[in-house]
Amino acid sequence: ANNAAISDGSPEEEDRQWPMPADNIGQILRIAYTSAIIRVPGIGISYVRKFTEKQAEELRKYGVTYPVPYDESPITVAQGYLKPLESRDWDLGILEHYKALISEGGLLSPGPSRESLPKHVLIIQGDEDPTVPAWVAEAYAEAQGGESSGVVYDEFEGVGHLPMEQDPRRFVEAVARHCDLAR
Repeated sequence: ANNAAISDGSPEEEDRQWPMPADNIGQILRIAYTSAIIRVPGIGISYVRKFTEKQAEELRKYGVTYPVPYDESPITVAQGYLKPLESRDWDLGILEHYKALISEGGLLSPGPSRESLPKHVLIIQGDEDPTVPAWVAEAYAEAQGGESSGVVYDEFEGVGHLPMEQDPRRFVEAVARHCDLAR
């Protein structure tokens, strides 16, 4: 079910609308605009470059905005994200990625069906993820049959969108545990 499509306006439902509340016309228009603009030859690539460079400049200036593991600095971690921008045709790769997201339904897509997934699936989710709320990942795991169907949901407390970077030790332990169970 697409939670963004229908709203009765109750406070509980407002918290469960993703990727945006149905009445957020500004966000809906931005998605529609982006969908249209990236398809226009020449303009789409310029849009991608401008948008990506804006984000890259923020990373160069401030680093990542989440807690970093060990003794790395937010700037050092950000440099890892900036490295691909040094490759030839990075902008074409991002443009094609955006086009694929939109053609597949993007954020509104229901995700892959259980039949197309491997027998054992591990979904690791941060409970403080501002991009994908934990309830969305948990609902997806349940919709795929949950643990009885081989879909394990593991929620990390105090972690955001990048559990593999924000708590790498716990991430590796969870993956190792899952691999042991899958044998």
